[in-house]
Amino acid sequence: LWSIDSSIKSFAIVGNNVFYSTTADSTPLYVLDGGTSVAVTRGGERVLNVPSMRLIGDTLYMICGNNVQTLNPAGRTFNDYEIGKYSVSDIRLGGSAAFSAYGGRLAIADPANRRVSIYNSQTDSYTYLRNLDYVPGAVCAGKDSFLVADNDANMLHIYSYDDFTHSSALSLGCDVLDGAYSFGCFYLLTNNAAGHGAIVEKSETGYAFTTAPLSGSYSQIAADLFGRLYLMSGGA
Repeated sequence: LWSIDSSIKSFAIVGNNVFYSTTADSTPLYVLDGGTSVAVTRGGERVLNVPSMRLIGDTLYMICGNNVQTLNPAGRTFNDYEIGKYSVSDIRLGGSAAFSAYGGRLAIADPANRRVSIYNSQTDSYTYLRNLDYVPGAVCAGKDSFLVADNDANMLHIYSYDDFTHSSALSLGCDVLDGAYSFGCFYLLTNNAAGHGAIVEKSETGYAFTTAPLSGSYSQIAADLFGRLYLMSGGA
């Protein structure tokens, strides 16, 4: 248990270390090691503005400004790989992106380009869901499909990885803040004051959701390999 001065914006657990960023844009990316927080640097400069990060295999993917950068957690060194505005168009991100990982897949929501990119670590390749008629917000990667939230219209869209078949469109009625997948279900955190959560699972006609009342308001959700869910409040 430890306390910090600002609310946590994003975090990832790597072995006995915790990489985290806070809601203060001027506060750098930190790693908690042995009870002590150490700022992570790149080229001698502190890394700022990391709204999201995900551990995939032995690599930590993080959004830094408008770019996706990768970090080797063991050596706390950044790799050369980067997706940024000067990359080729297929892997360019525009605006504030969000991403989610499950298994060997990474789903990246690209709001400015109205596109979702799917990275497959087994084939080291990308596929793209392009020209969406809505702005993708939160995204949640699952086993055989992935969920994309249209927070402008409070809608959920679910697609298959194989051919991007649009399985379902669900009217949620609120914004999705974050999501996690476990054993066939998408678990979502929402801004619905009456519930704060939703569970999306497969039905006979596609997918359906049920509200999930929570005791409080949370900012992030994650699932481990055993199906246990972890919730993080905005100030803890």
